[in-house]
Amino acid sequence: MKKLLSLAVTIVMVFAFGASAFAEAGTFALGSAIRTSSLVISGTTATCTSTYKDDSGSTTKIVITQTLEKDGFLWTWETIGGTRTKTVNGSTATLTGKVSNLESGTYRVKTVFEVTADGETETITVYSAEKEI
Repeated sequence: MKKLLSLAVTIVMVFAFGASAFAEAGTFALGSAIRTSSLVISGTTATCTSTYKDDSGSTTKIVITQTLEKDGFLWTWETIGGTRTKTVNGSTATLTGKVSNLESGTYRVKTVFEVTADGETETITVYSAEKEI
C-alpha cells in the first residue's frame, strides 16, 4: 500500500511540476505575441505588411526584415524588389513596403522577426499566404 501511495504522490508531483514549467515557457514574448506577414496585390503592385505586437510589455527591441519573394525554378524562391529592415525599441512594430511592375507568377512575403524580451533574443520567420498574378 505504501508503494502505491508513493507512486501516486510521485505522479502528482511530476504533473504539477510539468504544468508549471509549461506555463513559464509561454511567458517569452515570441510565444505570446502576434506576428503577421501579409501580402496584397493590386494589378502589378504588391503591398507587403509585417507586424509584431506584444501586449505583455516584455519586448524591448524588434528588428523586422521583410522580403517579397517570387516562386522560381524547382521550388526555389527569388527575392524581388530588395529587402527592407526596420528596428524599433519597444513592443510593437509594423513595416510596410511596396513593389511595383510585377510579372505574372506566385508571390509571398517572408518576414524575419528578431525580438529581444526579458534579456533574451530569438528569431522567427513568418511567411504570408501565396498570391498569384
